[in-house]
Amino acid sequence: MMRISGWMTFVAVALLAPGISPLAAEPTEAELRACLARNVPRADDLRSLRMTSVDRAGQERETEMLIFSRQGDNGDRRVLLHFTAPDEVEGSGVLISERNGVPELHLHTPELGDARKLDSSDWSQMLIGTDLSYEDFLRLQGVLLSPVTSIEKAELAGRPVYRVKMKPEEGSSAYEQVQAVIDRERCVVLQMGLYEKGGKLRKSATADPEAVLLVGNYWVPHDMTVRDVRDQTRTGIELVSAVPSVAIPDEILDEKDFAQYKPDVDFGMEGGVGAEIKVNLVGAP
Repeated sequence: MMRISGWMTFVAVALLAPGISPLAAEPTEAELRACLARNVPRADDLRSLRMTSVDRAGQERETEMLIFSRQGDNGDRRVLLHFTAPDEVEGSGVLISERNGVPELHLHTPELGDARKLDSSDWSQMLIGTDLSYEDFLRLQGVLLSPVTSIEKAELAGRPVYRVKMKPEEGSSAYEQVQAVIDRERCVVLQMGLYEKGGKLRKSATADPEAVLLVGNYWVPHDMTVRDVRDQTRTGIELVSAVPSVAIPDEILDEKDFAQYKPDVDFGMEGGVGAEIKVNLVGAP
């Protein structure tokens, strides 16, 4: 297991700032999508995230989650967000099933009982215990891509990147335009701007190019800061720990079954490289 400690504070920079230098040879959308598809775990994977939201009055709220992910042989992905803190969201979960590049979301909370499917019209709602929407989270993870209107090669802080503009289809998003800066070699999102109607920047996300970590076969930012320009809030997303290869029970990645199971993770010896996952059945008939 990889344990990551500490918290780095970033100064948010304007997306597509002067520090990003364009290069020749315009790439293709297919090249971008292939890059993002390469940067996924090839084995069952477990990560722990801490999300710290700060409102305009400076009040902090901390949410913790475990992320279980699996890449199928056909390239489809399944990702479970299992919330562990604070107490009011503990035991809740969101299952993301990606088929042919199209994500499908199911939500479970102890109050709901059975899981329910979230329609795309629900994705503007806030992710459990955070001030990020479901759509925000999917986009920052590189899961949700809209039709690309322009893409070019550039540099950011000496790193080769793609500079991308996307226009979501009408009615499919809370945003009119999405701009992103994606590392060309490590295929991770380093910057993102989410624009509402009229071209108003609503949210910006930044990660330090020097703080991108190799976990098993894929790269992931150590932390990222998301700022809501309109509401004057910010959210820090911190990678706390990662297990690049671990056996995940099928039940917690199944739309019909995951609401009945609580994944209890035993990391074994401190500093070990593996994890033993014990699944306790909750409320089974």
